[in-house]
Amino acid sequence: MKSLNQVTLFGNLGRDPVLRHTPSGVAVAELSLATSQTWKDRVTGNKKEHTDWHDLVAYRGTADALAKYARKGRAMLVSGHLETQAWEDANTGAHRRRVRVVVRDFTFIGAPVKSDLPDADQTAHTQDFSPDDDSPEIDLDPPPPTTERQRPSKKSRRS
Repeated sequence: MKSLNQVTLFGNLGRDPVLRHTPSGVAVAELSLATSQTWKDRVTGNKKEHTDWHDLVAYRGTADALAKYARKGRAMLVSGHLETQAWEDANTGAHRRRVRVVVRDFTFIGAPVKSDLPDADQTAHTQDFSPDDDSPEIDLDPPPPTTERQRPSKKSRRS
C-alpha cells in the first residue's frame, strides 16, 4: 500500500534560522514557524485563538537561502514532509521524540522588512525557492483562469 507524507503550512517565523554545517559540509538550517487558528466561542461569543509551533529543518541550498533571507516574524508558505526522531535522554534515560518538517520548498508572503534583505530589491513581494536537487517541483500557484469553458467534442464523449 502506498502512503503520502506531505505537509504544507502557512505562518510566521518564530525566530531567525540557525545555520550550521555537517562534518561533510552539508548546510542545515533550523527554524520555527507559528500557525494560528481563530474561532468564536459558542458560549461567550468571544474571539479565541490558538497558536501551534512547528520545528522546521532545511538542507543544502534551501538551508542557505533560508539563512540568508528568512527573519523572525516573516510570513511564509512552507512545503515539505514530516520527520520523526526518537532517542534516549543521556541524563535521565527517558525516551524522547520530536517531529519536525523537512522543508522542500518555501515562498515568502508579503513585502520584506528592510532589515530582511539589506542588499536586495525592497519592492519584491514574494520569493520562491526550490531545492537544488532533482526532486519533483510542486506548483503552489493555481492555474490562470480561463475565459471560456472547453467542452469535449461529441466523438470524444462517445469513446
